[in-house]
Amino acid sequence: ARRLGRGYVPVRHVRLWEMRLSVYVKASQRANVTKVHVASAATGGPGGMLGNKGGLVVRLRLGATSLAFVSCHLAAHSHMLSRRNHNCSELLRETASALGPRHLTAAAQFDHVFWLGDLNYRTDLNAAAAAAGEEAPFPTDEEHHGQVLRLVEQGDWGALLGADQLAASRAAGEAFVGFEEGPIAFAPTFKVERSSELVYQQKRIPSYCDRVLWKSAAGLRGAVSQTSLAALPRVSTSDHKPVVATFSLTPSEALRGTMQEVRSGGSRGSRGSSRKSSLFGNVSSSFAAGSASFTGSRAYASLDVVRPTVRIRGLSASELVDMDYTGGCDPYCVVSANPYELLYCAAHEHVLKKGEAAASTVKHGQDCTWPDDEVPLLRLRGVRTAALPHTTLLLAVLDKDNVILGKDDPVGVVQVALIFPPRHPLPPQPNLTPSRGRRTHACGRPPARRASALPSSPPRRRPFATGKKGAATQGIVSPPPQVPLRPVGWSQDSDLPPSFEVEFDEPLVQGMASTDLKSGRPLGRLRGTLSIATTAEAIEEALAEARADGAGEKARTVKLGASAFERRWRCC
Repeated sequence: ARRLGRGYVPVRHVRLWEMRLSVYVKASQRANVTKVHVASAATGGPGGMLGNKGGLVVRLRLGATSLAFVSCHLAAHSHMLSRRNHNCSELLRETASALGPRHLTAAAQFDHVFWLGDLNYRTDLNAAAAAAGEEAPFPTDEEHHGQVLRLVEQGDWGALLGADQLAASRAAGEAFVGFEEGPIAFAPTFKVERSSELVYQQKRIPSYCDRVLWKSAAGLRGAVSQTSLAALPRVSTSDHKPVVATFSLTPSEALRGTMQEVRSGGSRGSRGSSRKSSLFGNVSSSFAAGSASFTGSRAYASLDVVRPTVRIRGLSASELVDMDYTGGCDPYCVVSANPYELLYCAAHEHVLKKGEAAASTVKHGQDCTWPDDEVPLLRLRGVRTAALPHTTLLLAVLDKDNVILGKDDPVGVVQVALIFPPRHPLPPQPNLTPSRGRRTHACGRPPARRASALPSSPPRRRPFATGKKGAATQGIVSPPPQVPLRPVGWSQDSDLPPSFEVEFDEPLVQGMASTDLKSGRPLGRLRGTLSIATTAEAIEEALAEARADGAGEKARTVKLGASAFERRWRCC
């Protein structure tokens, strides 16, 4: 904290042997940080019992935005590529239960995930040539090392990154599927002498071991942009050169207000406990973003709160990988959401039993289909229409384990954003220019609240995280947009159609891979159509249709914590 300055305060420190992950936040935003959880997993040594390799995770919520920071130190040496990919999946699997549901890893259940550290992926010119169908051009390590040094001296970063093992693993779906990485325009950071100059050791191939990647939920892609990525060659405390990245991040939309705010059609912030139950949850007026204006202890916001319904039709899984020892898979589907509390049910998730199949076990190449009348109508909690496109439905496929005391194995997860493409242009803005006389809206009625423009403020910084080998990430949050206040009941996305459909046909992703790391086969695909109703009339029609079809009327297994019981799930 002393290096960052007095403006930063620590959120959480977590340590595993010599690995450390520290998350800091601006002191002015510390009150907005909630739901902080940490987890760690060791993957080194025999049986993955030693903490010299492994990873650390810190998850938190800053306002309405859920974030996760992961720092790791993966298996070393060039020939351990497969082991590194396994380390990533193992790390996510072992930390899942400490961060949320066991079938959802840190890579799937948060708005944004930042992954940093000594990933240990190496430069391999021979493997790149083999992938192109050519013979290995450098039979000895000395020749390989010499060619890489010549590329470094020439500044040919493209040729080096073309032989990067991490890039090859991402292209093959073996690691970091769905993650993004900024352009690298500096020399490899490993393995160097401990000096202020960039001098590589002869016994290791110069490689880009220290990396910073990020992943956003399906409905929030584009909310994160990397503003800089650089190495610090003059730092001489390790055989790695540290890497620093900065990001610009747009905060997520708050879902809804309290029931009192919904009934009154507005939000009145006041001192004491009412601040905690404001429209923006545990967010003080200095951070809240969106179409809102704050003056003193009073908060005004546009509330267009509905309880949308989501109907899943034509849900089917195909080409599922073999999960049982005897071959085949016994699939069922678990439906949840991001934010996790979005689904209107006690467990915040629905469990769909195995659908129609040719046999009790689905063999590789067979499809598994869930009939429409067996898939319950999903009710969402009250949500502002402006926030609906920022939410994500998570459909996880699991394999039923018939072994006594065995646990069901996750097959993969698909994220589907509840967004209607293409986005409609905004309707004309109401006239809310302040004046001394009686003001009116464009419709001719006087405003219900006194309006004021959003105050201008300098950019604010998101949590600052440092990880293994000095890799670091830091985000800058832009101030709320300077837009005039809109009348209560009018929303930026109020022009969404009463109902719309979202089709999806996506590969299943388990952890960070879309392929089975043992067999090399794809995990499978999940397809279907979401029918979403957003207005009162469309929602009533969807409820009536679901009652007529019997959707949701059959017994369902709803998981509550570690237990499961049968209950009748009614769509209304």
